[in-house]
Amino acid sequence: MGKAAALTQLCRLLQGRTLADPDWPAILEVANLALITPRLERCLPGAAPPEVSTFVHEVAQRNRARNALLYRQMGEAAAALNGVGLIPTVFKGGACLARTGGDCPRLISDIDLAIAPAVIDLALCALTDAGFSLITRHETTRHHAVAALGRAQDPGQIDLHQRPPGPASLVCDPAFLLAGSIAQIGPGRVRVPDPHIHIYLQALHDQLQDGGYWRGGFDLRHAWDIADLICAPVGVDWSQLDRLAPTRLTAKALAVQLMACHRLTGAAIPSPARRWPVRLSVWRQWMQYVTPGLRTPLAAAAILASSAHLLHHRGHTRLGQADAGLPAQRASVSASLKRLQEILAAEIGGRL
Repeated sequence: MGKAAALTQLCRLLQGRTLADPDWPAILEVANLALITPRLERCLPGAAPPEVSTFVHEVAQRNRARNALLYRQMGEAAAALNGVGLIPTVFKGGACLARTGGDCPRLISDIDLAIAPAVIDLALCALTDAGFSLITRHETTRHHAVAALGRAQDPGQIDLHQRPPGPASLVCDPAFLLAGSIAQIGPGRVRVPDPHIHIYLQALHDQLQDGGYWRGGFDLRHAWDIADLICAPVGVDWSQLDRLAPTRLTAKALAVQLMACHRLTGAAIPSPARRWPVRLSVWRQWMQYVTPGLRTPLAAAAILASSAHLLHHRGHTRLGQADAGLPAQRASVSASLKRLQEILAAEIGGRL
């Protein structure tokens, strides 16, 4: 079975649809690559072969145990920060854990916590005093992640950020660290971003920072994270989400993220995200996934087609960096080509 058919079968299965002739080895291969196998437990048909059911249930059980440890770790780290008057904002998989009380049906690699830049040293002292060892430290304003910490008994590390993950000039607004609700996680409290902010930051991270907009392919875990937010009782404030994008390229990347979510999960999205230019971009990303040999030429074509929006976006980025006091990055053709080469060659866990 080809890559397109395998991904299509997996998506239909995750949506609760019946498969006439499932290719289980191909489905499980894609699910494992996408780091979403635990979610299959909720929709595995009774007619699935015993060995498939056993494998999926074993992976899901181990994932629950690991996520429970990550949830406890997040609460203990948050308590250490709370002790010095800080409430960290949690992002990405950690936010999913916080919303579900630790019962999150997907693999999570680490916990992303963010604190205002001015109190990073205070936060590091609090965490190290609580027994978290400093693994790495970035002494620069350019990186959103400033440190990684961990303990021997923890399944993953704590990534401490000074702003949300994503392009620096687009996520440096302090409001991103203050918008959201407070959640009690064991002994500690964290701030969980509002659904529209979670979706916006996830789109910036996947499409622009990791370069998914150009390289193609999909992150199935993140698509289902967004689908869960859309289907939740609270829902998504679409008007607020629409107002967040500062440039046309950012707005297009956000729409592509939503359209990909709709295609992979069936979640309902606003009509502007279904317009033909967005559908065309998602089709391109699909072709880059199923035919890797087309990845580079299609990425080049996408850059040429977006050149006007890209130039405006880079101008806005430079202004945003200056306003935020971030170091300017040198713009040149060679630097842009090097960045594109890095995007196309990068191995990103969970991205198909």
